[in-house]
Amino acid sequence: MQDKFIIRDLAKRYMELATSEKQIKANKRMKDTNDLKIVRPPVLLDEIPWHELHCDELNPVCEDARARHAETVLRRALYQKKYFKADLIMPAEWTVRMSYSMNPLGLKSDETRAHGKGIGYADVMADESCLERINPPRTEGSSRER
Repeated sequence: MQDKFIIRDLAKRYMELATSEKQIKANKRMKDTNDLKIVRPPVLLDEIPWHELHCDELNPVCEDARARHAETVLRRALYQKKYFKADLIMPAEWTVRMSYSMNPLGLKSDETRAHGKGIGYADVMADESCLERINPPRTEGSSRER
């Protein structure tokens, strides 16, 4: 339950910055640059060694793994905006990815190596009867299992 309040607070702070006048101008400048208009080119810092930055502002505190991932993304964006003097693009939306888990397909590849030069694959599906061994992927919460 505490995770929800942490994420909401971070998301609120993020959205205040993402919808600010200054950020809207920065996003427009990035679009103008991509449209080949003559504007000040953006300064982007994309490769940040997050594992080397040790501070309390970046430490996730959520218990749930999915909440911890969202918290980490939000904390990093807020940290960048606060301390890095660069043109951070902050979209005013959050992408929700499809939630799924992988299950074994039921088939395993048969690889052969030829003197370290490459990989060869043997046919593991000789005929259509082999299709019965393939397990369809499941979405999380699905009760359909084989």
